[in-house]
Amino acid sequence: MPLERIRPASISQQQWEATFAWPPPGDRPPYPPLSERLLHVAVSYVVVIGGAAVLLQVFAPFPVLIWFVKLMAMM
Repeated sequence: MPLERIRPASISQQQWEATFAWPPPGDRPPYPPLSERLLHVAVSYVVVIGGAAVLLQVFAPFPVLIWFVKLMAMM
């Protein structure tokens, strides 16, 4: 019981388990569902790649945004 070693003596076992034990009330996991996590990752990638494309368009001689528009038109 490694978590028992970090429980302060001033907090009772029952209060400690009610506060920190899994599962939380409602019997749900403490993390979002898989679909929500995958959507978050996909949006994050789009934002990062879009930001890099804008920076390349502004600070480099590459027409990256025009390439993306042409690529989307081909699809």
